[in-house]
Amino acid sequence: MALAEILQSIDEQKKIADSLRPIAPERLKILDQKLRLDWNYNSNALEGNTLTLSETRMLLLHGYHTGNKLGRHYTEIELHNDVLFTLEDLVRRNEPMTEVLIRSLHHQLMGDDYFVSAYDSTGNIVNVKGRPGQYKDKTNGVKRIVNGKEVFVPFKTPDEVRIEMPELINWYRTEEEKAEMHPVMLAAIFHFRFVTLHPFDDGNGRMSRILMNMILMRSGYVPAIIRIDERTQYNANLALAQDGGTIGPFIELVANDTLRSLDLLVKAAKGESIEEPDDLDKEIELLKRNVKPQNAIQIDFTNNQFNKLWQKGIEDLLIAIDTKLNKFYSLFTKNAIYYGNRSTARPATQDISEVIHFIQSLNRDEFVDVRYNFFTYKNAGTRYFDLIIGFKFSLYEYKYSIAFDDDKGIQVVYEYLYDQVIPIDVIDQISKFMANSILKEIKERTEKQ
Repeated sequence: MALAEILQSIDEQKKIADSLRPIAPERLKILDQKLRLDWNYNSNALEGNTLTLSETRMLLLHGYHTGNKLGRHYTEIELHNDVLFTLEDLVRRNEPMTEVLIRSLHHQLMGDDYFVSAYDSTGNIVNVKGRPGQYKDKTNGVKRIVNGKEVFVPFKTPDEVRIEMPELINWYRTEEEKAEMHPVMLAAIFHFRFVTLHPFDDGNGRMSRILMNMILMRSGYVPAIIRIDERTQYNANLALAQDGGTIGPFIELVANDTLRSLDLLVKAAKGESIEEPDDLDKEIELLKRNVKPQNAIQIDFTNNQFNKLWQKGIEDLLIAIDTKLNKFYSLFTKNAIYYGNRSTARPATQDISEVIHFIQSLNRDEFVDVRYNFFTYKNAGTRYFDLIIGFKFSLYEYKYSIAFDDDKGIQVVYEYLYDQVIPIDVIDQISKFMANSILKEIKERTEKQ
């Protein structure tokens, strides 16, 4: 659906929602609880927080947690939730957006005592004490793979932030007063400009989504929730706009998420259920992954029943990834698969079946790194380049996992008990991510020729 059509649907749904007001307090309470839970869980998960949706629900609604995650991850959820309450009050009082307000919200979001791992101006990783509510005093950035090597890509400098933050606020307030731009477009563009500016040493992603939704809520909309399963597309659309491409796909993503929240508002106003069809299944599945198998201290790897289940999942995933990545082979002069564990790394002399066999022979507490190497892109003119993409399998006492880095360099981990196979939709999601990462990198490299 084109952006103009999405915005038209948004306007139509908002009219319907407004016509159904006043909405019964009990229905509003259910809607608020769902949106708040989804917002807290997804926005933090996008930044690498490891709490599941079930754990987030238990923490926020019942004040309970299992203590099996990093303490900071619980604190992040609680602080973020507090900010959402503050945000509701700010919108209710029609408080204008200012730099002072933004810095105050950032202080509340990050808390008084936190540390952040960041890249310094030379690209080295350093652990620094966070400065809540203050703009960064050092240039930060991310590392990306360029010509087969990691390079440091800096964000705006501290001096640039001091100049451009007031300009951004003035731009927003001017556009809000003119009321010529659709509020959804205004919110999305503000999000893009803020996160591209990256004014703080940490928390910029969460702050950009908080401020985006503040803009929507000030205009009478419900918040747009960018979901964790949209992370790859979300980051790709941001990167496209940041690299000089069109911002259209990013605005469309925000618009679709706004429309989804409006649909929930209309359903709630009509007294219909707003529980998504698979909400319960997701909750149960997330709980299952954190339950230890009963009547067992550790998995018996000689148990054929367990072996058949987890090995089948690994085999299906590897074949799916290999099938997708094989499509790029003809674009490169040479291709190779490397795999190994501990200090070893060997090339696969046969096909992916060799890697599958190796992984299926692993024992508990072992892991294997798998790496696809693409050597010398054929159509790059005089500037040849190589590409690498990899992932890691690990076996633990009660579970096995698949891990890889997303577009922002944040590790994504899928974990399953040994009596579980990897779901088909997860296999499809991971294999598509691998292929899209290669495609995106090729486009970025060739467009610069």
